[in-house]
Amino acid sequence: MTRIIGVTSGKGGVGKTTTSVNLATVLASLGKSVIIVDANLSTPNVGLHLGMPLSKVTLHDVLEGSAFITETISIHPQTGVRVVPAGLSLDNILRTNYAKLEDAIVELLGYSDFIIVDCPAGLESGSRRVIDACDEAIIVTVPELPAVTDALKAKKVAEVSGTHVLGIVVNRVNGISSELSSHEIEQMIEAPIIVKIPEDINVHRAIATKYPVTIYAPKSRSSKEWKRLGHLIAGIEYIEEVPEETSSLKKMINRLLGKKSKR
Repeated sequence: MTRIIGVTSGKGGVGKTTTSVNLATVLASLGKSVIIVDANLSTPNVGLHLGMPLSKVTLHDVLEGSAFITETISIHPQTGVRVVPAGLSLDNILRTNYAKLEDAIVELLGYSDFIIVDCPAGLESGSRRVIDACDEAIIVTVPELPAVTDALKAKKVAEVSGTHVLGIVVNRVNGISSELSSHEIEQMIEAPIIVKIPEDINVHRAIATKYPVTIYAPKSRSSKEWKRLGHLIAGIEYIEEVPEETSSLKKMINRLLGKKSKR
């Protein structure tokens, strides 16, 4: 059965697309078939994150009735994730139409294990139509009061749509005193935190090189948490990789202990 998961937020700039792309990448690495739909029709960024910015046929064409959604699919060569892109031109933005989006996404059912929908940020009618098309939702925020307040509104929109909220991804966590605590965030949004993604320069470098950070720097702190998220969504236990130096040190200690026990 295909799961349709919307990745949404109450405001832009909190890492929603980064979360969508890395979640899709991790799920694919676990052997799951994944389609990521760039449903942020006015400011689409999935293709830019993956180095796939230009497509002849896009989601905009589908919503205008000039193409089938299966015609838009491209395969990302490094990850195997299939991508339904949105158009980048100003003309595409001016003719944005969310009315047929739910029907278009329904046409993808059965083509993959997961459909990850990168939703538009904010609470306008377009955002509501996108979340209507999703069975489940992940709310992305940063640990700042304005972002968390808007994340609460996004969660309410999902609930009104009948979309099950899986929980919260708190992104760009620095661990400084001015940030809201996990307890405060969960109390305000009334949903559990799934993972907390630490602030990580590797994320910015990965975006610049057009690779998901889980591919660009797989052992970075942020990658480990996105891997944790992907495993959780897939229902697979996450076992954190042991750093090479630590692994070698353990082997050396075990060898020494083994020698002593023989005396």
